[in-house]
Amino acid sequence: METYSLTDPQRDRAKELYHKVDDGEISASTELVNEWKTPPRIPDPKLGSDSDYLPYPEETEFINPSNIAGTFESNINRFNSGRIKSHLARFHNDEFWREDPAPPRLQKIDNEYYVTSDGIHRSLTAKALALPELKCIYSIPPEEVLVHRKDR
Repeated sequence: METYSLTDPQRDRAKELYHKVDDGEISASTELVNEWKTPPRIPDPKLGSDSDYLPYPEETEFINPSNIAGTFESNINRFNSGRIKSHLARFHNDEFWREDPAPPRLQKIDNEYYVTSDGIHRSLTAKALALPELKCIYSIPPEEVLVHRKDR
């Protein structure tokens, strides 16, 4: 399978970040990337599984990780140093598959992507290394189901 090939500056960045995570200098998402936030609007949690809106249609494509803005409130503090180091090492060593059989799962809300339940550490790592693309599966919740977080 084809793997990502980093540029020399990306490879240097992967090595630098690996050591900072290993030394405990980086221990949170916002220390790894500049922006990592929760969406201002979310699908209405009161929406039942029998809703006509569910499931949301999904797309699979390569997106620019710089467009991944963060994750949902339940995952915002998830940061596993071991997983970040593993992904950094795999990217550094050209061992990270471009066609990941289980790519990160996202939702696109207000033209930004947010990681749902799978792929937080891969998305963070790809964003930190400024990769041009990352294969993802994303859904777009319809406007009718989105509510402001404070309105829940």
